[in-house]
Amino acid sequence: MDDTDWLVMLGGDGTVTAVEGGAPSAWIRRRIDDCSGMPDAVRVAARGFVRGLARPLSSSVVRRMRVAPEGPGSPSFTLLAVEAIPLRPVEVALDALIRRALQPLTVQADSAHVALRIEIADELPKRIAIDGEKIAWAATVLVGNALRHVRRGSAHLPGGQIVVRLVHKAAQRMISIHVEDDGDGMPPSVRRWLLEENPETGHAAGIALRLVHDVVAAHGGGMVIKTSTDLGDRGTSVTLWLPVPA
Repeated sequence: MDDTDWLVMLGGDGTVTAVEGGAPSAWIRRRIDDCSGMPDAVRVAARGFVRGLARPLSSSVVRRMRVAPEGPGSPSFTLLAVEAIPLRPVEVALDALIRRALQPLTVQADSAHVALRIEIADELPKRIAIDGEKIAWAATVLVGNALRHVRRGSAHLPGGQIVVRLVHKAAQRMISIHVEDDGDGMPPSVRRWLLEENPETGHAAGIALRLVHDVVAAHGGGMVIKTSTDLGDRGTSVTLWLPVPA
C-alpha cells in the first residue's frame, strides 16, 4: 500500500501547520508560497481554500479539499483546515488510556479467535495533553471496524490479525496511533466515498471514520487511510497522528 495521498493542514493565514503521508516536513510553519516543491496546482488550490475559510460553514468543523495527482506516479493532496470543535485537553498517559479503552475489544477479539496485539514504542512520551475521552473513542472505532472486517477464527482455526501501534515520531513532533488489519481491504467504490458524501446515497460510507477524522483534526492532527484488496498486500490500515509540542 503506497503513500499516494499527501495531507497538508493549513491555518487561516495560509501557513502549513502539519503534514502527513509523504509531504515534506520542511513545509511546516511556512506560508503556501514559501513551500519549496509544492506543485503549482496544489498551491493555487490552497490559496483559494484559505480564502474560503473566511466564509463560515455550519455543516462541518473541518474543511477539506482534494487535489488530484498531476500525473501517473504523483501523489494526490488533501488540504485540511479546522474551524472549531469543543475539546477538553488534559495531561494523560496515552498508552494506559488506549489499553483501557481497548480492553473490551480485546476480550471480543479473543472470543472470535482474532489476534489483537498492542505495541507501545519505548520512546513514547509519558504524558500528552489531549481530550482523552475523544481520542479513546476514536481508537475504539478503528479497532471495532477492524474486528468487523477481519477473518474470524474458531477453536481449531485461527482468525485474522489486528495490530495497534503507538509510535513517537520525534523528528515530525507527533505521536501516531496506527491500527492495521489483514482483512479483505476496501474496494475502490467504498474507498472513494469513505469520508465524503456519496451523491447517490446522501451520506459517507464511513460516517464514524469521518467523525474520528474531525476529532483528530481538531487536535491539530490528521488521519491517513491505506487499503488494498490485492492478494499479496490485502488489508487496511488507519493512522491517527497527534502533534507533540517541541
